[in-house]
Amino acid sequence: MKTLLTLAICFAAQQIVFAQQKEKDALPAAPEGKAWNIVWHDEFDGTKLDEAKWEVMPDAPRKGGWWMRKAVSLDGTGHLVISTIHSGVSAGAFTRLINMEIEPFMLSSSVLGVMALRLVRRICPSCMEAFSPPPSQLKMVPEELVADAQFRRGVGCDQCYQTGYSGRLPVSELLVVGEPFREAVLKKMPTSSLEEIAIGQGMRTLWQNALLRAISGQTTLEEIIRVLAAELV
Repeated sequence: MKTLLTLAICFAAQQIVFAQQKEKDALPAAPEGKAWNIVWHDEFDGTKLDEAKWEVMPDAPRKGGWWMRKAVSLDGTGHLVISTIHSGVSAGAFTRLINMEIEPFMLSSSVLGVMALRLVRRICPSCMEAFSPPPSQLKMVPEELVADAQFRRGVGCDQCYQTGYSGRLPVSELLVVGEPFREAVLKKMPTSSLEEIAIGQGMRTLWQNALLRAISGQTTLEEIIRVLAAELV
């Protein structure tokens, strides 16, 4: 899974943008008066970040710990850095970065938020029908939600190639770093404890947001269990 990691503060004159493609034509239009300065991950040494221009640095995570340490160090220069990191849940990004030898005090003062993202299959609208999930799946849904749930499934048709699904839906988990969370990062608390603090501050987990997709009939319980099985263990 790729987790969106946002570091540092926004600075009006400079921002860093990451692109996943090398084709200039695929890049968004540069701001008025600016021009893209494309720096590929195997050529980037960090020096050009000091110039007052926009940077495009594809595949930045491949730089590993070196790149993340450089990104965190930009906090004092007023950059907004958006990068990706592989982690199971959003709170796990902090544990992962600490294991990459990034000091907790730098993380606690630099990271604004982390977004975890999964994709689940959408029920095909052409063959959608009402459906009652088996008891083994229903027991994973809180009782107060079952009464008003609108469970559906796709029976399969030519439009979805008999799969019952068509397209995908995002399921996200946004962790906004608050003061109690910063203190927990400084103490190097484990991922489970960090997640509990984030939930206490109002974060909805991947499972909770996926469940909302299922009870509203956008996807199935079977699908969210398949995608989020690791989070249910």
